[in-house]
Amino acid sequence: YQLEDENDNIVEAYNEIIKPTIHNKLTRRTLKFLELNQNDVDKGIPFKEFYTHFAEVVDKYKPAILVWGRNDFLALREAYKINKLPSLRGKTRYINLLKLHKNVFNLKNDLGLFNALKLYNGEDVPQTHCALEDAQATATIFKGFRDVVDGLSTVDTSQYK
Repeated sequence: YQLEDENDNIVEAYNEIIKPTIHNKLTRRTLKFLELNQNDVDKGIPFKEFYTHFAEVVDKYKPAILVWGRNDFLALREAYKINKLPSLRGKTRYINLLKLHKNVFNLKNDLGLFNALKLYNGEDVPQTHCALEDAQATATIFKGFRDVVDGLSTVDTSQYK
């Protein structure tokens, strides 16, 4: 994740590989998709270590958590259960930027994260499926969307309708 303050200054960037709790060996397809190897995964941190850090950040900053779609939120919710850790649901506020884009721009279909990024920065960016890069893309999209909502800029979503 990437934590920013109200002035868009980066307060913290967190980029750790989290070891799977149940399926320790990842499939070849998953490893290729994520551009990792099994050794990277084996050296990752346990989910509980991530959870402890994330809970501290949530308690300290009470951030709005920007996500692109529901998958991150749902994965975290499942991970709390699998790892027998208390849910942070009552302490977290998730803002689904994909849903906001669909509603504001009247889109019928979901818009991919990197297609949305292209709306705001005008160029194709290769997707590497790195969580920190996805967080940075989400932050860029949020700032661009905020500018559109504030009337400071416009985007053409016609190709996605």
